[in-house]
Amino acid sequence: MRILLLLMLTCCLAEINAQQGFEGGLFMGIANYQGDLVDSYVELKETNLAMGASAGYVFSNNFVARLAFRKGRISGNDANSKDALRRERALKFKSDLYELALLGEWYILGRDRFMYTKGANWFNPYLFMGIAMVHSKSYAEGEGLPEKVDNSSLFVSIPIGGGLKFSIYDYISLGLEGGFRPAFSDYLDGVSQLGNPNGNDWYLFAGVNIAFLLTRHY
Repeated sequence: MRILLLLMLTCCLAEINAQQGFEGGLFMGIANYQGDLVDSYVELKETNLAMGASAGYVFSNNFVARLAFRKGRISGNDANSKDALRRERALKFKSDLYELALLGEWYILGRDRFMYTKGANWFNPYLFMGIAMVHSKSYAEGEGLPEKVDNSSLFVSIPIGGGLKFSIYDYISLGLEGGFRPAFSDYLDGVSQLGNPNGNDWYLFAGVNIAFLLTRHY
């Protein structure tokens, strides 16, 4: 019992002494999707650019809450398919996504993300999960569609992923991050009824985050 109390007290003191504060960040990377117009989970030919910004609060060396905005384009084309029927269908689409997400990040090793030290302690792996509202603007065309389809929709997604942060200065960290987003919608590509209306689409963002510590307190 005494050992357990000592461990709990040590964890509490670590949380109290951990560096806290607000941070801001910028994101640059790629976007892709999985849905009715791709054969496999990810069609590399349909990779597009993505960008964004974020603001967060560092509660401790282990936990951060982040509000993140991402903008990216996803696309698909039956011309990429190995299925002759799919190529004959000749559907293609592009969709611009605007995502606003509330994320919780867990830093597994609990290292200070804004304290540059030489050696093995300058990197910090993390996992994240959250909830997002997404606005999509999709354009689809091809055989079976009466004309070019222009759809706008608002839906919810669940961002899940992880990354690795590197402290490059006392107030700056650089991160490599990737995460997929199961979407509660089958209209990312605008062709639900011509594909599989029983299966929802999903999309992903991956890239580089640069974070700046704005305020710090203990």
